[in-house]
Amino acid sequence: MNSPMMPVVWTREVKTESGKDAKILTTTMGSSSDFRNDDLRRLIINGAYWATGLEVPAKADVSFVGDFKGSFYGFKGYVKGLKPEDYKK
Repeated sequence: MNSPMMPVVWTREVKTESGKDAKILTTTMGSSSDFRNDDLRRLIINGAYWATGLEVPAKADVSFVGDFKGSFYGFKGYVKGLKPEDYKK
C-alpha cells in the first residue's frame, strides 16, 4: 500500500503560451470533512497568497466566515431526480 508514496500537495511554475509565468498549487485533499481542519485551510489560503504573488502571512486567519458543517461523502449517497435548484435554502 502507498508504494510508491504519492504527494498530497505539489506546486508548479510554468510559462503560459502568452509568455506569462503561472503558479499552480494542486492537492488531492479537499473533501468537505477535510476542510474542518485549520491546517488544510491554511495550506489552501497560503497557496492562494503564493500563487497571486502576495506575501504569505506568518499565520493567516483561516476561521470560517459563516456556518460550516461539512457533509458526509461516500458511495450511494445520491438521490435520483434532484436538480441544482432543489438544493437552494
